[in-house]
Amino acid sequence: MKGNKNLSLSMLKKEELAIIVVDDLQFSCEVVKSGLKKAGFSDVRTANSANEAMLLINQRRADVMLADFWMPEMNGLEMTDLIRRWDENNNRYTGIILLTAEDTTSSIVVAFERGVDDFVSKSANHYELAARVFGAGRTSWLQNQLRKKNRDLTKQYQNYNYLSLIDSDTGLVNRKQLER
Repeated sequence: MKGNKNLSLSMLKKEELAIIVVDDLQFSCEVVKSGLKKAGFSDVRTANSANEAMLLINQRRADVMLADFWMPEMNGLEMTDLIRRWDENNNRYTGIILLTAEDTTSSIVVAFERGVDDFVSKSANHYELAARVFGAGRTSWLQNQLRKKNRDLTKQYQNYNYLSLIDSDTGLVNRKQLER
């Protein structure tokens, strides 16, 4: 990976990461957004519900979803399930960090089992939060780069396989295809 420019982590910049902050309290969204902006992140959108966050992610991808654990209508774990299904359907990966005042071991274990990438206390300072968001963004970015490379390799393999069965000069099937 060292020589491959597309997968170089040294090229990843905070301002390139797309982040969605989800909290039912607008004030909490704005506090987190402000802290992330001060830390150098420029693409930070906010949503006041999981449904609103899903609308945002459908309009434009997000590298990291930073969400409140406890929200009305749909909590952070239910939203994680929804995002993981969305990721699967779109061949993407979104980093998910849950913010909560509740940090019991059982909550953390359940969150990680459901597909959450990180778990941060709402009382965390903005330096810690920014570092965790960048870490989740880096993971998301690498996952998506690898998925893209995998799609490219799959296309190349399919093309190679097709070309190995068809004579390029005549367009007719070759001996390999006939034997098949």
